[in-house]
Amino acid sequence: MITLRAETRCYSKKHQYIARIDGRDESYTFDRKFVGRKVGKNDTGSEADIDSPGLFEICNITTKGKKDQTYVVIIHVGEYLRQYDVSREEAMKIGKALGDGTDIKHVVKPNDDLTGVVIHTRKEADKARKEADEALSVSQAFDKCWEIVQSLPVPTAKKVVAALTKRLKPQPPPEPKPMLALPPAQEGTTS
Repeated sequence: MITLRAETRCYSKKHQYIARIDGRDESYTFDRKFVGRKVGKNDTGSEADIDSPGLFEICNITTKGKKDQTYVVIIHVGEYLRQYDVSREEAMKIGKALGDGTDIKHVVKPNDDLTGVVIHTRKEADKARKEADEALSVSQAFDKCWEIVQSLPVPTAKKVVAALTKRLKPQPPPEPKPMLALPPAQEGTTS
């Protein structure tokens, strides 16, 4: 679980918030769901405990009463949640993909050294989603096949596995047919 915090440093304005971004909105740029709760003396802060991946906006209030908005994306890296800062432009790209119904795990991936994120375009996200669906269907097919093989007596199961292995091996290409050789042309004759 990751805890996000927003605070106000201007005592006359207490409009700080934490919001989950679920997509884009024509009027307000982002489709927000407010998730923070007021905390601190005189409600000078907001706090949210996050336990699922998503894109979040944290709005702090400066000493001059101005909004200071930052964006973070929280994703699974292995079995743990990690938080990464993203720019407003990156948040807009991610928000658009989320609004189109794409899962965040297909839109945002950690980079190779885990210091930032890579944002996929819609086409790349669709490809990643398709690959994940295919991997799931292959895994499901294998599980069903394995269940059937395990229910067979051992000698029969060995024969079935051997037959499957034989069918799955790539067949060697057929040997080329020998070509008929033409008799050598004799010198001095024309055709």
